[in-house]
Amino acid sequence: MPPRRAQPAPAQRLNLANLHSELQYLSKTRKWQDVSGRATRLLTAPVFASEGPEILALLANAYGAVGRSIIGTDGANARVWAILGAEIKDCRNPQLSLALLRSDTLSLFAQICAALGKADGGDAAGPSTSSGRGSDTPRGVQVAIVSHIAGVLHSILMTEEGNQTPARSEVLDALRCSQLLEHLTGAILRLAATLPPDVRGSGDPKAALDRAIGAVEPCTAADVEADWACLSLAMQGASDVLWSLVCRRDDEPDCLVPVPHPAFRERSPEGVQFAAQLRPLLSGRSVQHFCAVALQCACLGESAAAGHAPVSTMAPLGAHPLRLDAKPLPAAGTAHGKLGASILWAVSAVFLVTSWGHAQLPIAQPPAGYRPAGSAVAPPAPTAAETAGSCNASTANGNSSTSTSSLPAFEGGSFPEAPYRALPVYELVVAAWCDLSIPDIVLELLLCRLVTELRPRQAAARLPGLWREVLVPEVCSRVGEGHGPCVGELLRLQVPAPPLAAGAPPPSAGASSYSTYSLHCALDAGLLPALERALRNEQAWARQDGDITSGRALSKTSASAFHILSNINSVLRYSGLWPAALAHAPPEQVVGLVATLAAAVRWLSQRPPVPQTVASAGHVSTHMRVNTTYGILLYFLAALLEQGVDLAQAGAEGAAAPGAGAAAVEGRPGASSRRWYLRLNDALEAPESAPMQWPWLLAAGGTPPAGSAAAAQRDWLLSFAVQQWLPLLLSYVVTEIPGLVEGGRAPGRVAPLTIRQLELAVVVLRVAAEVLAPAALAEAALEEAGAEGASGVNTSVGQVEHPRAAAWGSWRQAVQQLTGSWQLLRLMEHFAMHTELWAPSSSSSSGSSSSSQRTLTSKNRPTPKSTEPPGQATSTPNYAAGSSSSSSSSSNSAGDGTRCGGADNTDADGVGGDGLEGCVLDALEAFWAHRPDLLAALLSTQVSTGPQPAAGDVADGCGGTASGGDAAGGLVAAQEACIEAGGLMPLRQLAAARGRAELVQVIDDGAAVAVSVLERSTARAAAGMAAGQEVPGFRPAPALGGKQQLRLRLQRRYCGAAEGGGSADGADCDATGRHLRRAWRLLSPDEVRQQVEAALATAALAVAPAAATSSAGAGSGLGGGGAASVAAATAVAPAALCANPSCSSLDGPSALVPPGGGKTCSRCRAARYCCGLCQLQHWREGGHATQCPGVVAAAAPAGSAVVVGSAAGVGASSAAEEGAT
Repeated sequence: MPPRRAQPAPAQRLNLANLHSELQYLSKTRKWQDVSGRATRLLTAPVFASEGPEILALLANAYGAVGRSIIGTDGANARVWAILGAEIKDCRNPQLSLALLRSDTLSLFAQICAALGKADGGDAAGPSTSSGRGSDTPRGVQVAIVSHIAGVLHSILMTEEGNQTPARSEVLDALRCSQLLEHLTGAILRLAATLPPDVRGSGDPKAALDRAIGAVEPCTAADVEADWACLSLAMQGASDVLWSLVCRRDDEPDCLVPVPHPAFRERSPEGVQFAAQLRPLLSGRSVQHFCAVALQCACLGESAAAGHAPVSTMAPLGAHPLRLDAKPLPAAGTAHGKLGASILWAVSAVFLVTSWGHAQLPIAQPPAGYRPAGSAVAPPAPTAAETAGSCNASTANGNSSTSTSSLPAFEGGSFPEAPYRALPVYELVVAAWCDLSIPDIVLELLLCRLVTELRPRQAAARLPGLWREVLVPEVCSRVGEGHGPCVGELLRLQVPAPPLAAGAPPPSAGASSYSTYSLHCALDAGLLPALERALRNEQAWARQDGDITSGRALSKTSASAFHILSNINSVLRYSGLWPAALAHAPPEQVVGLVATLAAAVRWLSQRPPVPQTVASAGHVSTHMRVNTTYGILLYFLAALLEQGVDLAQAGAEGAAAPGAGAAAVEGRPGASSRRWYLRLNDALEAPESAPMQWPWLLAAGGTPPAGSAAAAQRDWLLSFAVQQWLPLLLSYVVTEIPGLVEGGRAPGRVAPLTIRQLELAVVVLRVAAEVLAPAALAEAALEEAGAEGASGVNTSVGQVEHPRAAAWGSWRQAVQQLTGSWQLLRLMEHFAMHTELWAPSSSSSSGSSSSSQRTLTSKNRPTPKSTEPPGQATSTPNYAAGSSSSSSSSSNSAGDGTRCGGADNTDADGVGGDGLEGCVLDALEAFWAHRPDLLAALLSTQVSTGPQPAAGDVADGCGGTASGGDAAGGLVAAQEACIEAGGLMPLRQLAAARGRAELVQVIDDGAAVAVSVLERSTARAAAGMAAGQEVPGFRPAPALGGKQQLRLRLQRRYCGAAEGGGSADGADCDATGRHLRRAWRLLSPDEVRQQVEAALATAALAVAPAAATSSAGAGSGLGGGGAASVAAATAVAPAALCANPSCSSLDGPSALVPPGGGKTCSRCRAARYCCGLCQLQHWREGGHATQCPGVVAAAAPAGSAVVVGSAAGVGASSAAEEGAT
């Protein structure tokens, strides 16, 4: 048997019986019956929520009956009604809330609100002096009633969010039939207008709450401050109602706007339909005016507490300082968060749904699914049935509450027409943002949308303030709330810059038809430092559980790696911000951002790889699971380098050939057939995404003329980014290409690459070539000058170092590290031996030879002088669009040709190397211009470890003492056999077809050396001689003469006829007579270091006047002279980068070590570190123990060299390092 229910005690049974009888009595209350004496009995009754359905049903009936008597009794029953309503709010019972909703309680609320705040039932606001029914209710009772209604309505809406939620249409139907929102907000406005203008907001909020819930008798005396405190609670309750209506679902803000983007209409039709049903309820005059007045009241309250005037100049009647907390006013710094935030959220939500502007302004590079430029942004007009239904309901409940004449007006004018349009809403919200200082993501999205719907001049006038006051300060805090996509779109907003002065014409856009005004406003507002601060968040990088449903959401989520990567993708990569920052941003900001991105990569590399998702920037509502966090970030860095190198190269070509360059910059169709740019950037987007527009990036970077300050800044900042990111990319790309980490490839054809893998590898090769090519030119220039010492270091004491020796010396260490990198070596060899990966035209010609190539393993490979690959290898799932092989990835694509893949892969443009093939061939030429010996070693190893080709026996073709023509012919045949066996024949054929005679010569020279090595090895084995012994009668090993030919080609390519030494009619052409494009070159490491130091010093001098002023003020105090001098000296001292090249710290707001911060080497006083950990790591692993100038100077007098690891040197210097400041 089921357990019996416990029986209540006798006293409790008596209380329940009394409660039951009281509710039954109140359920029969008539319209004119006064039941105010029952309040005391209800207060002593037990808690209603603990009873069963019968008590709750009686409670609902009693609440409705007493409510219908409020007007007839002039508010005498208000306290009893408030007590019953307080019990309803405390119950939070879904069945009770549903019963109230279906019993026409909302219509009752509307009828009561329609009678509040009126004089004799007329339209004039103010207290009534008539004795008529419904107009003698004291104002204190009226404000208590309206506050009570707002609280109960919010409770009903919030309770029905539970599991037993009625259909949304049922809620909207009840609100539409009753027009409660209009009546409630109208009553609040009318009551607020009855208060005198000198209200200070000093009433007690706790006492006001007691009045609203019936804990005390409503105040009948004229207490203005108490009435306003109670009315403030009504404003809060009404604001909560509006917010809960709009944000009751997890709809994206873009679904709620009057005209959503097409992509959101397709993806979330239910959200769009819900917003269309809700919009008429929020577009009424009273609701719109209430939002304006409530927001102004919150601003007045904040300003009164802070002791300053509000920013907003709109002063509607009835707007008083909002009472937000129980602290006395006017105390400076009073907290106003709770009520001010609720009002701000409600206002932003209402205007998000109801407000629209003139038309959609254009943005450059619009993502797929975005509204077309010039499209209408006004919602469709309501149907006749909807209009009639609203009018009938409004008439039934008292139409006077919604008339304009019954509402207070702004001083000196009237309210704007409802619903408010974009311009007044924008002005109102921005002023409130400045006053309240309560960040809100919905408000930011609202402002971003409204500014794109203004007229062009209106938008241009407001963009600087929007970036400076709203968007940039919130970059860090809004990373996890969909901040990135709207910021990225706003960066590309196309509005003309305002005139520089009154009557002056707007500045000319030059050759480009794009406007970069919004982009430069963001840079001026400090977007780069704010973005850097957002990236230096270890907790966010470590959090992988971000909201991946969308890049924009109403719900607030914690920042995660998904959000950070999406911000990098939308704000930095896709928007054009990166090329604009390189050329026009303060250089110290770019330096800090580049260093922070490198530190983030190192930080992620030290942690286990986790699959990650990133939002697409080329589509409004798409996200993809593409890689790990570590891998995605490196892909983005490679894409940024590709943008920089492509733009710099385009600028160099424009300077070399003005006609072609101008045509390419303008982006006219057919102006240039080359499509070698932005291939990786396009590959990173989904197939349905919009491709990046080359003309927009050209406009964003400004295409500064060669020799200008902007071009010089772009060059050295891009060189700095290459130095920071290229080693990280090399370490990663070998894990992306199948088979490279294992030390070779499997026999037969290699595994195909995805589009993204191929383009990533090509970008890395291109960037490496941009480092190696100018270094080869510097070395060649030194050799031509005949400077002493092949290394470029002048060993003669007392002589001045030759300038060309200094130039090569600045490159030497970087070149040695790069060419000695096993990652680059394997990547070069892989692409040299497998042309089918990047040159589909060579696949057919390489057919059988590809299958006969042997695997080059780590056992027989020449070992470079570098460390082995790290243990971490990140596997990459195939992309949705990039799972095909490289052969299919090179097919022509539809559109404007900027998608990766196209006819340019075969260099059909006839320029001799501007396509994918040309990029790889350039990289091979630059690498082998430094290390042709590695090519010979590759061929020797491949031939010696693989089977001899049947068509040409290498040993037979080149043995003994050859002489005469037959011997020469045998040598050529042997070289061809060696190249065929080494797997480089397809590359040689491709190079010959592309007019790369110098590359063909290097391959032939390498084959000759490999043949000579194999010849001697065979002879030694036959004679039984030891390794290293010279076999008599053999000709000497051939010289690698193709190296000089490669350098001459690089000279013609980078320097042109003037410096290349050739004639004007052929110096800039290859062997086939085709024109060689003039190339852009990177700066040397020493040049970059000098530029970084100069930029940081300039930035320090820029803040010196302010620091000097503050230090002078400090010096006027007690003992301030010395302190002021120290402060001034510290302020002028520049910031610095962490001296540890392996720094992975993300602490602090920037990668730049501030003056007086971090750690400093106590010996050299030059190396500065962000933290002690980096100082210790650089000492133990980075080589500072032997390279520190202080250690070298201390060891020099003793005449002994510094020995790495010696007890004396390491111990003494370690002590000095530990004592560093």
